[in-house]
Amino acid sequence: MTRASRVSPIRVVFVGSFVHRCSTARALGFEAFERWLKSGTSSEDDPTLNYMWSKVAISAYAVEKHRIWQKEFGGRVSAVLLDPGLIDTRLVRHWPKTLQVLYRFFGKASGLMQAPSKAARGVVLAVSREPTSSECPQMFGSRGALTEGSFWTSDKRVREACVSSSA
Repeated sequence: MTRASRVSPIRVVFVGSFVHRCSTARALGFEAFERWLKSGTSSEDDPTLNYMWSKVAISAYAVEKHRIWQKEFGGRVSAVLLDPGLIDTRLVRHWPKTLQVLYRFFGKASGLMQAPSKAARGVVLAVSREPTSSECPQMFGSRGALTEGSFWTSDKRVREACVSSSA
């Protein structure tokens, strides 16, 4: 038995966000995403658009790397894509103060926004689950629940562009 065959399976965790499913990204299209990949910023230099594109990129990258690793390492290396949910962070610090307060109020009142410590529990749950398939990376939403992919994670051009731009 070779050393490689005795090694425990490796799971690489990528932190994404539900924004890779958002209609704004889809409406802007692949060309806008490709421009963002090349320049590292949206044409409007909008922090919200930059965040959205970064999550599209990490989600597509995780799916493509999972596919590559499954072939290259025979299933011993897999990707896990995790969306920890709406977390009370400084992400919206560029927004007007009133909008920040409303965002936090409604996020907490609806039960969607959680503290970073609670989000961490969902992360642990997601990465400690046994994989159910090798077809695509396991994708987990907030609180460790399995979730579906998106237009962006299923588009081969997007996935390949993400991997080639990282090389």
